[in-house]
Amino acid sequence: MKRPVFHAFFAISLILSWACSSDRTARNEDNVYFTQAIKFQEKQQYTAAAEAFQLCLRYSPESTLAHLQLAILYEDHLNDLPRAIIHYQAYLNGDVHGNEATVAKWLERAERRHYEVLAEKFAATKIPESPVAAAEPASLPAELPP
Repeated sequence: MKRPVFHAFFAISLILSWACSSDRTARNEDNVYFTQAIKFQEKQQYTAAAEAFQLCLRYSPESTLAHLQLAILYEDHLNDLPRAIIHYQAYLNGDVHGNEATVAKWLERAERRHYEVLAEKFAATKIPESPVAAAEPASLPAELPP
């Protein structure tokens, strides 16, 4: 009698452990969302790839390669330089894989491009003078009281 109960308990615990342990919390290439994102990239579905990499990071924040892939996607395909910069920085702050110098150059390139975009966007914009600066300076008394 104890044997069927034990087998049933074992089977249920095995099923529950299988259902609860998912590849979605694995790091980098072992993460199901990471591999899904790579497939989207191969099909040139860049928005879907970015969303899958974001899911990878939601369930496995230490997946540094997802940060790198997102940075590349945002810079090269989705034209979102601020997000590219954030993900390059996150990659460099995590467990890097011996390519820090190369990724640091990519980060610098993205920052420079972002600066150029902003400089062009605001070059023709005249910054209004502050009301405080436009007001006449307060006159100082000739003598200060003792």
